[in-house]
Amino acid sequence: MGKISFIAFLLALAALPARAEPIPDYVLNKDYENCVGTEASDKDKVAYCQCVRDTMKKSWSLDDYGALAEEAIKNPKEPPARLQALAQACAEKVLK
Repeated sequence: MGKISFIAFLLALAALPARAEPIPDYVLNKDYENCVGTEASDKDKVAYCQCVRDTMKKSWSLDDYGALAEEAIKNPKEPPARLQALAQACAEKVLK
């Protein structure tokens, strides 16, 4: 996912009121599309992006996602720790 588009998307999401509900599918779908980008033929990339999407859908709330957005806005040069952990877990899952 492009860093600028991710940050712009997080900025827009941060403006939404926080709620303890699931992350909407349109948000997850946009993240997935940004993640895959132009590499839809790369099976590992698609599997990685799907892992991220599925994990967020199952384990994260809209509140979690909003907090992640706020953290990313505060420090745009360093992805939030929770996002880094998710990325690492999915990369390990795909590459095993």
